[in-house]
Amino acid sequence: MLQYETEYAKIEPLNNKILKITLINNPIIDIDEAKHLCDYVRKNVIKSCLFVDLREIKFCTKEAMEYLLTADVHSRFKATAVLAKGTIGLDTFYTNLYFRLKSHSSNIRLFTSEFKGTNWLKEYF
Repeated sequence: MLQYETEYAKIEPLNNKILKITLINNPIIDIDEAKHLCDYVRKNVIKSCLFVDLREIKFCTKEAMEYLLTADVHSRFKATAVLAKGTIGLDTFYTNLYFRLKSHSSNIRLFTSEFKGTNWLKEYF
């Protein structure tokens, strides 16, 4: 898969098993952008795991967040690691719990370290 870029996201293979989506330009993710990203992944991606870098996200609407967590696109991946900045301790615990409750996949976790997130994904190769 070749690299693909929108105004707000860059999609590229991290290696032969992990697809990386990096949000760029401090985006505000609404339902249209969420659907656009999921549609691209549905049509073009065959990878084992997904790594999503949200460190530059400015805001995500509730509607977009619900769509992203419940979209059937997760069934294409064995696991999803989400990278965020500044979320530690109980915030991480509650965010991971929220992911598990809302997502179709129980293999989704939040990380504040890219190294830890990619290492966790290696369990699913």
